[in-house]
Amino acid sequence: MGVSVKNGIVTLSGLVNSYPKKLAAEKAAKKVSGVKAIAEDIIVHVYPENQKTDTELAEAVANALEWHSAVATEKIKIKVEDGFVTLSGEVDWSYERTMAVHAIENLAGVRMVVNTITIKARPITEDIIKKIGSAFQRHASIDSEKVKVSVSGIKSLYQEQSAPGVKEKMRKMLPGLPPE
Repeated sequence: MGVSVKNGIVTLSGLVNSYPKKLAAEKAAKKVSGVKAIAEDIIVHVYPENQKTDTELAEAVANALEWHSAVATEKIKIKVEDGFVTLSGEVDWSYERTMAVHAIENLAGVRMVVNTITIKARPITEDIIKKIGSAFQRHASIDSEKVKVSVSGIKSLYQEQSAPGVKEKMRKMLPGLPPE
């Protein structure tokens, strides 16, 4: 493996036999004081005894994700091409995105992991209060000056099954709420 440095830019080059070794080289370079950026030209060449077909690797990735308790496998899509694994989908929390990569990065045959998993946007309380207030102002039958809006337990209120008509009224007043 080769390392060169110019003006705080570190270039890593060469050949390694596993993806974890490539990650370790990048991690070590990032820890060095004065490093501004890393140009990574490391090629992962998997030894023949560790090579897998894309189908075998896709199955191994799916199994690794399934066995990891912090990963919502039903929300993640897997694509494998020439040992390059791409993860996509949408999860609720950042740790789920991170754990998906950690679950597969050490698998034999992986040459690179590309993580395009996104994190689902969460409603912001202030935005919800403004939307409810605006909805009240649009309805002439409600004196919006006398209504004080506060929000807590948004999801549980919306999902409450025992309150007839609440979901329908909220859906009319707040476009963009998720469908049932």
